[in-house]
Amino acid sequence: MKGQYLERPAIIASGDLFLEGLFHRGSNSPGALIVAPLSEGGSPMEMPITAELAWAMHQSRRATLRYNPRGFGASQGTRGSAADRLEDARAALHSLRQSLEIRDDEPVAVVGIQDGGIAAIELAHASPGVGALVLVSPPDVLRDPLLSFAGPPALLVFPEGASWTWNTSAGTVRLEEIAGTDARFVRGLPMFGRAVTRFLDGLTGAG
Repeated sequence: MKGQYLERPAIIASGDLFLEGLFHRGSNSPGALIVAPLSEGGSPMEMPITAELAWAMHQSRRATLRYNPRGFGASQGTRGSAADRLEDARAALHSLRQSLEIRDDEPVAVVGIQDGGIAAIELAHASPGVGALVLVSPPDVLRDPLLSFAGPPALLVFPEGASWTWNTSAGTVRLEEIAGTDARFVRGLPMFGRAVTRFLDGLTGAG
C-alpha cells in the first residue's frame, strides 16, 4: 500500500545470544546500520525516531538493518555493559553485510541515535569498512571524542534549541541543526531523516 514498505525479520548471532532485527533491502550504496537509543527501554528498534530513519533510508533506496541489543525487546540475554553493546553492534554490522552480500571492506554507514551513538562511534573506529558515521542528537559524553574524530566522513544532527552547543571546529564532522524540532523528536521528526539521507547522497552522488 502507498506509504508502506516491507521489512523482513533478521536473527543476529552475537556470541552465544540471538538478537532480533529488521532488515530492508535497497539498491543504493551505502546501506546503513541503525543503532537505536537505549535510554527509554522497551524495543529500541521500534521507537518513532528509529522507524522514521529506516523509512527515510527506504525513500532514498538504501538498505537498512535496525536491531534490539541483548536484553531489549525479544533479543536474548540481559542488558549488558558498553562492551556488550559494542559486541552487539559488531554482530549487527556483520549481519547487514551478509544480507547485502558484500565484503567486510565495502562501505556501509552507521547511524547512532542519542545514546546509541556511543556504540556507533566506537564501531566507526574499530571497523575499517564503515564509510560514513551519522549521530543524531548524541549525548554530551561524545563531545570530546567528536572534537578529535579522525574516522570516516561524519554528520552530527541535533535539534533546535539543544541544551548543549557543539563546537563547530569539530574536525571532519559536519554539523547540522534542524530548525523546528525538539530534543524528544515530538516536532519535525521527518526532518532528521531527510538530513541523514542528504548527507549520504552527497557522499555518493545518489539522489
